[in-house]
Amino acid sequence: MLDSVPKDKTQKVIPNGCTDKEWKVTASEAAKNCKNYIRDIVDNLVLEPNPEKSLIALSIGDPTVYGNLEPPNEVVQAVLEAVTDGKYNGYGPTVGTDESRKAVAKYLSFDGVEYDFKDVILCSGCSSSLDLCITALADSKRGHNIVIPKPGFTIYKTLAESFGVEVRNYNLLPEYDWMIDLAHLEAQIDNNTAAIVVNNPSNPCGSVFTEEHLKDILDIAYKYKVPIIADEIYERLVFSETRFVSIAAVNSRVPVLVCGGLAKRFLVPGWRLGWILFNDPIGAFDSEVRKGLTCLSQKTIGSNSLVQGALPKILELTPQSFYDDLNNTLYQHAKLAYDILAKIDGLTPYMPAGTMYMMIKIEIQCFPQFRTGLELMQRLMEEESVFCLPGECFGISGFMRIVLTVPFDMLKEACERMSAFCIRHYQHYTPYDLESQAMQRKTFDFILSLIGPKISENVVKPGRPSVSPETQLLLTLWILGTPDSYRSVSDRFNVGKATAVISVRRVVKALYDHVHTFIKWPIADEMETSIRVFRAVKGFPNVIGAIDGTHISITAPKNNAEAYVNRKGYHSMQLQAVCNENGMFIHCFTGYPGAVHDLRVFQNSDLPEFFRNDTQFPDDVHILGDAAYKLHKHLMVPFKDNGHLTDIQKNFNMCHSSTRMAIERAFGLLKGRMRRLLDTLPMTREDLIPKYIITCCILHNICLLKQDQFQPLAVAISNNASAVEILATREPDGGGRDVAIRKRDVIAAELPMQIGA
Repeated sequence: MLDSVPKDKTQKVIPNGCTDKEWKVTASEAAKNCKNYIRDIVDNLVLEPNPEKSLIALSIGDPTVYGNLEPPNEVVQAVLEAVTDGKYNGYGPTVGTDESRKAVAKYLSFDGVEYDFKDVILCSGCSSSLDLCITALADSKRGHNIVIPKPGFTIYKTLAESFGVEVRNYNLLPEYDWMIDLAHLEAQIDNNTAAIVVNNPSNPCGSVFTEEHLKDILDIAYKYKVPIIADEIYERLVFSETRFVSIAAVNSRVPVLVCGGLAKRFLVPGWRLGWILFNDPIGAFDSEVRKGLTCLSQKTIGSNSLVQGALPKILELTPQSFYDDLNNTLYQHAKLAYDILAKIDGLTPYMPAGTMYMMIKIEIQCFPQFRTGLELMQRLMEEESVFCLPGECFGISGFMRIVLTVPFDMLKEACERMSAFCIRHYQHYTPYDLESQAMQRKTFDFILSLIGPKISENVVKPGRPSVSPETQLLLTLWILGTPDSYRSVSDRFNVGKATAVISVRRVVKALYDHVHTFIKWPIADEMETSIRVFRAVKGFPNVIGAIDGTHISITAPKNNAEAYVNRKGYHSMQLQAVCNENGMFIHCFTGYPGAVHDLRVFQNSDLPEFFRNDTQFPDDVHILGDAAYKLHKHLMVPFKDNGHLTDIQKNFNMCHSSTRMAIERAFGLLKGRMRRLLDTLPMTREDLIPKYIITCCILHNICLLKQDQFQPLAVAISNNASAVEILATREPDGGGRDVAIRKRDVIAAELPMQIGA
């Protein structure tokens, strides 16, 4: 008997007189590389539900688990007929029967797309479809990589890495309805990129891409000649007023492999019927890929033959009312969850446009007793017996995913339990909410979405908890928005001082990389607005900005410290800025020591070069500067008061000063919001200080762009100049000197008289 053979693994066998040899059976590299990322995370959590509360699992993507969602009778009857017919018990063609392939081609031929049955390969579920597509296109021996969404379903990574193909992530942007960060996508592509995986509608995000967005994706794919694997398992599973557009329906010259199946839309994931469709307007797949996928389909010897037999009737007879009812049910569940969760402090749900899922952001800094979202969800399970999948399962921290397929009343109870949990643990007075006073939440979220991907890497030593991008940004805002020391701030955020310093440097670098996006010289339309608003102050014409300098206090640098001592006796660095009518900086220049005069700072900036460029100063426009600057046709300064000014000149000086006050207000708002600039920047490296100063200016501009109505501490900035009369000490600048004098005289003569008015 076979079962009587002793199973002694150390037993030595001597076959045909060969030398003794112990058994050593090893796993293949493919087996070793195959990793279930969701299980890896979940299995490391200690998940003990509250014994006094029934378990509600909002984690399982199988819509049939609770029995409240069932396939239509037409679908069930079609399978029963296939069983009783007796014709579908044997093997069929590995790519599927012609009848079934024709049914799929017809089912997916809409929105101008026309498939032939030869464009269809049937598979054992959509995951099998994806497996075959990735295998057909990507080759580890050629150093290939594929590009997948983040957050995204981890099956793509599991399949690719199992046979040694590199996986790269492109970001989805929650603040833009989880659309793809196109620039980030493009940055991941190189000559070895074998495919771009596009999941639409999205698991886990519930987003549905617009036709315009799909065109943008295809443009990138065409630019780099990279084919697309389109995971459309949730096709047409969208909510009211949302239109699903298959990427195949967007006119392009990009070859696409479209993957789908019955699992989700027909509520039969266990029937394991998936498909691949070729959408290849240029024939790129004809020479090798079509044949390759046909060969690969032989690995499983075809998909379920019984379901294939039923497939034509399933796709033909399922009533539209079933699809509509399912979509409406999921929408009602999504609306229920969203309405409850949106009222919970510390959670931010994202209303999906389709699928069966909802993503929820965890404001982890509002729950200081938990270091990570994983810890929070583990405690949620312990206290409320509600389990959600952490965002880490989809490659993104600080989020969780819930399923919307559970019964309505059960979903309602789960959300109410989550609300009770958050009420118990939410910390109402967080560093962000109470004291940093740097900006409103909407502005913070915008900045986080802008730089989050760049600062998402771990900044601490292996084995220690990572610092989330949100915490890094909060920490940086605290450093820049308060006079607190690094030690104090690191204690507040429960990180080491070195980690705090690294975090701030990374955030500053990430923001500084966007300097030309947020600090830029105005274009024609913007100039017209500036001219109109500045003129409304005191009638001063053709003004597009105001210029001035201010001192930023710094710690004495290690090198040449005496050069940084300004006329007031403290170490500083000069910031020269030009602002528009709203106080937004349109030009910034910094880095010169405090002992250097404003005029020299100006002369070493690129503004003099701007004066020679008609695109920067068209149609005789100008900026306003105080007595520290020399008169130029593009830089109007006040008349020198020698005690004999005429009323017209005095009127000019007053109108000039009132209009130029925009830059004083801008500096006041900057230093009121970034209060570190009122104190002393905590660094001595001259190469880093300018970047920190410019970063504060970038944050200032972002707040204005986002119409941040938060009112920080206002600060009066004084440069020892009178608000009405400025004692000019400089003669007009050479090079257009006469032109500048005449221009100023003409303006003075035409200004509305304000003196005595």
